[in-house]
Parts: sequence; structure tokens; C-alpha cells
Amino acid sequence: MRPFKLSSALVQVTASYPAAEEIRRVVNWGTADDRVALARQWLSEGIPFAFRHCPAVYGAMRAWLSSRLSVEAKQISMVGTARLGSSLSPDKFGKSFDARSDLDLFVVSARLFQCMTQDFERWLRDFRSGGISPASDKERTYWADHELRGPRLVERGFMDTNLIPTRGGSGLARDWWTPDKRR
Repeated sequence: MRPFKLSSALVQVTASYPAAEEIRRVVNWGTADDRVALARQWLSEGIPFAFRHCPAVYGAMRAWLSSRLSVEAKQISMVGTARLGSSLSPDKFGKSFDARSDLDLFVVSARLFQCMTQDFERWLRDFRSGGISPASDKERTYWADHELRGPRLVERGFMDTNLIPTRGGSGLARDWWTPDKRR
């Protein structure tokens, strides 16, 4: 009797940090259950590649952030090249993590999502009504992009704090990212 049935696509992934091609193979040829298992085991849990030599730093970073965001450390995780060691992004597929790579963190919190969504919607109303205006052509370009992308992200249950300008107004995003208010 076999207590756990493993698919042939998933059983071949044995490394803690599988190569981008291995992940692509499971995504393209595995079952829906394989893709869920892959996302759970390799893309959202475990020690990220960036912290493979000192996992305690990852734990300390999450604890520090959790105390400032008032969430549990487990609600903070990482995606991207720092998670796996290589990029899955179509334009950088397979590119290895290195000293120039960033750390893409995310928080899963209904409370923070609601606060960020309210901040974004407040900014969007102010922007559309003319209550706040871009200070430069570059800012105008960014804000036009934020106006289009923000509502689509919210609809999908995601909010990128970079879409909420911190100049003017108030809210959680401004309190976190404005230099004189950093905790």
C-alpha cells in the first residue's frame, strides 16, 4: 500500500531550490494538484534561497517586520528570485539570484489589505477630482499607470503599496514609507 501518491512531474523535483526549468516542467505538464503543491512547498514556504546560508536572518527579518506591521511573522513571505534562486519572470527567466537582486516581500492580511485599499481609493478619488496633482511629467506617467492597474489588482485581492503615492494625504502607506515616519 502506498500512503501518498506522487505524480511523475512532481516526484522529479527533489532540490530545495529547483531550477526554473524544473518548475516550468511541473507547471506545463503536471496536474492542478501538482501546481498547488509546488506553490505551497517551494514558492511560499521554506527557507528562501537568499537566506540559505543563514536561515535565522530570514526569521529575524520577519519578526522585525511583523512587529512593525502588527501581523504574525508567518503572514510575511517572499517571492521571486530571492525565494528560488532563479527568476520565473518571462523577461528574466532563469536569471540567477545575485548581489544586485532585490527581496520581494508580501504580507497576507485581510486587515492590511483593507487599509491599503482604502488608502488607494482615497488617493484615486483625490487624483481624479483634481484634489491632488502630479508634480512632474514622470509622476504624471506613474499616476496614470496606477489609476489603471490599481483597481484591477484590488479586484484580484492584491495591493502593491508602490501604487499609493505618499506625497500629500494620509494613511497607512504614507505612514510606513515616508522617511520621517519610518519606525
